[in-house]
Formats: sequence, C-alpha cells, structure tokens
Amino acid sequence: MTTAQTISAQLDDDGQQWEDAAGTDIATLCDAVSDATTHEHGIGAGPRRYDFADGSGIVVTDECWDILAPDCTAYCMAGGGCECAAQADDDVITGTLCDYHTGKELRPATATETRDSIEAAAHDDGIGVIVIEGRDCYVSGGAS
Repeated sequence: MTTAQTISAQLDDDGQQWEDAAGTDIATLCDAVSDATTHEHGIGAGPRRYDFADGSGIVVTDECWDILAPDCTAYCMAGGGCECAAQADDDVITGTLCDYHTGKELRPATATETRDSIEAAAHDDGIGVIVIEGRDCYVSGGAS
C-alpha cells in the first residue's frame, strides 16, 4: 500500500472526509510524513499537492481531496483521470528521428521520442541517444 493509500484509508477513502477517527485533519496527516513535499498551485486557495517518497501523492482542494493520478505532473486527481501527458505532447516541438550511427534521417519523431532524447542528452554528453526498435537513434531539432 502506498503512503497516499494509507492516508486515504485513514479517512475512509472519502474525498470529503477531512479528519480521521482521532480528529487529525488531512493536512496534518500528510505533513506528518517526514518525506512529504508540498506544491501549491497559484496564489491563495488553489489546489495543494503532497508528494511522498514512494511516488504516490494526494491533491487537496477546498471542495475535496483525492489520491494523485498516476504519472501526473500537475494536480490531477485519480478519480478524474489525468490529461498531463496529452497536454505535454502539445507543448513539444518534435524533430526528426535519426540513426545514431549513420546520421540518416528516418522519420518525424514523436513527442515521446523527442522528450526521451532530450532527457537522454542530459546524461550522455548532449547526444541524446535513445533505442527505438533495437536501433540507436537520436532526435534532431526537437524542443520541449
């Protein structure tokens, strides 16, 4: 069970129950986890996200709370699904997928390939090698 699931169970998995049986509120439960980090969106009463070391999280708004949607990079609740990956694809300028060994242009790169190549470049002296279908490749001309 993840940290977020444990806290959720203490609150009967009810996104509108704010205190556990002992009267401890959700913010205190989340803050009590020593590895929790919080992220607030905007100014004032925007959503708050608690991230835990095990990769789970909880999102709290004025109206309700829920476990963070898997792979969410923003404030999406598991019960509502997550659009972050689709939105992230819209923000990526894709480049051209090239063979690493020959430099030959293969085809337009996907947003995922472009992001993966940019990430790889941070770890391989700026080359950005990714393996696509068993072939060493890189993306030329992409940006995120």
